[in-house]
Amino acid sequence: MASEVGSSLLLFIAAVGVAGLAGGVMAGVVGDMSSTLRDRGTQIADAMSSSITVVNDPNNVPYDPTSNTLTLYVKNTGSSTLVTEDALVLVNGMHRDATFHVIADTAAWRSMTVLEITVDVELDPGDHEVLVSVGTVTDRMQFRVA
Repeated sequence: MASEVGSSLLLFIAAVGVAGLAGGVMAGVVGDMSSTLRDRGTQIADAMSSSITVVNDPNNVPYDPTSNTLTLYVKNTGSSTLVTEDALVLVNGMHRDATFHVIADTAAWRSMTVLEITVDVELDPGDHEVLVSVGTVTDRMQFRVA
């Protein structure tokens, strides 16, 4: 009988040890998942507070064929301030060099302010597409050059 109690006690101690080890592993996994979900939630919240809109008239986009410059106007329609250094301009799917100027009293591209983008690109008459991307937000516009 004493050997049965000893065996039972040994099995009980082993079971408690295994349960403690499994609980520790599960706590670590849950902690990692919680951290990942928190980070992803922050990314989604940032993306939801950021938005841009190309506000040019697609039928009358300023293009100078002698200097090969296209002028775009992009409004920050989100609630967060955007960084122009993160801006990327694609014309007809090709990355183009561009200069950026915030049309406001400040250098920061704040909510509801417009960014003037001057793009160096040679365009033939006809239909074209521009895509402007800033961080995680994008907008595109199709336009015609006469």
